[in-house]
Amino acid sequence: MIELKEIFKKKEQHTKKQHFIPQTYIKQFYNDEEKVWRCHVTYKNTKELTSAQIFYGIKQYDLKYKNKVFRDIEKNYSDLENNLAKIYESMKVTNYIKVMNENKETNEEMFFIFKVAIIFQYFRNIHHDYKSFIGHCSNLTGLYEDRRDYFTKHFSFIDMKDLKYLQRKVRNAIKKDKEALEALVKGVQYIMLPILLTNFYSERLRMKKFSDKCLISSDQPVVCKNKDDIYQFKNFVYPLTPDTIIYSLGEDVTEDMINDHNKINKFILENSVEYVITHDKKIIEQYI
Repeated sequence: MIELKEIFKKKEQHTKKQHFIPQTYIKQFYNDEEKVWRCHVTYKNTKELTSAQIFYGIKQYDLKYKNKVFRDIEKNYSDLENNLAKIYESMKVTNYIKVMNENKETNEEMFFIFKVAIIFQYFRNIHHDYKSFIGHCSNLTGLYEDRRDYFTKHFSFIDMKDLKYLQRKVRNAIKKDKEALEALVKGVQYIMLPILLTNFYSERLRMKKFSDKCLISSDQPVVCKNKDDIYQFKNFVYPLTPDTIIYSLGEDVTEDMINDHNKINKFILENSVEYVITHDKKIIEQYI
């Protein structure tokens, strides 16, 4: 995790196409041609594409502030994606899920890593309007004070001085500078809000592996109808691969749903924005 002071540090090398869903994740849904089927949920047109061709924004993480462009967020997410790739490699080990379920220490450690991947994926999604986070960013010290003991114990690298600095900058930008406001809020949204708003030590996640490759994913990989639920890691699904899903039960996500991959896929489809993806075109044709 980069330090708050480094959020807006200038970085020379970058790419214009910046994925809001990691290519590492997309590749888990590859078919034998090393592509995924992407279907537009409204227009019904389906194309076979590589991970490089989908789910990216142009310069999404390039933040303009005081006539400069800051790009360290892209590097930060690249590091996170490298760790996600290592998790996928470890999942290839025989009986991986059984070991996780039976070994409490391994379970807690790995699910903590999954929580990091899930919550940062949720906040980085291009479909979230940064304006909805302005209120949080103008009250960073309040968010910290509400759970000071929690942050001191588990996330000691968070510095109150940095929070005060960013909070002051955001409040000033609300009145004077819309461009600065967008850069500041997005910077905090992508880096700090996933920690400040989330209870990493709340509900235990669950994982289920199906006997067949039957799951789809979408442009909203973390499927949760209510922000307050995802902050507590409850009532959501996150398809990891076509045959494995991480989830937490709640009002929408029930045992009945989890035991029926068709219900899971319909839930994913209904909460997508524009696109769903799959390794098998026939699976999408069942629902669209």
